[in-house]
Amino acid sequence: MRDALAGFGDDERGVSVMVGYVLNLAVAAILIGGLITAAGGMMDSRATQSADAQLEVLGSQVAAEVAGADRLVAASSNASTPTVAVRIELPRTVAGRSYTIAVENNGTQLVLESEDVRVTHRLPALRTPIEEGRIPGGDVEIRYTGVALEVRSA
Repeated sequence: MRDALAGFGDDERGVSVMVGYVLNLAVAAILIGGLITAAGGMMDSRATQSADAQLEVLGSQVAAEVAGADRLVAASSNASTPTVAVRIELPRTVAGRSYTIAVENNGTQLVLESEDVRVTHRLPALRTPIEEGRIPGGDVEIRYTGVALEVRSA
């Protein structure tokens, strides 16, 4: 058996073609892996920017509606206990992620927060106090409780 293989000891043509083919596949796999990794990082960055922009818009909407509810309470102050309820339809997610809406800092800040994005809006000077709290994203109701405005899930 050893004598039958002795004639192939000097022949390296098949090995060189096979080694070249394997090296080409390895280089291609490394390049494709690097491109996928780079594209994935870029997609995460775009998703974060998108979430930031969407939370900015939603925060402006909620802040404007809180100010509107405050004006309604002030305008109906002649009634013994005015009934004010403002409903806002908001998406449950931004950029595919859930978010929360919070009233913080003694009712002076409205904070919208997602996994890695936090957007803060200063609420305008309100005549009516507003209760602090945190709710999940989605439809929101701003209701006057007889003492203060409350931002809650609708």
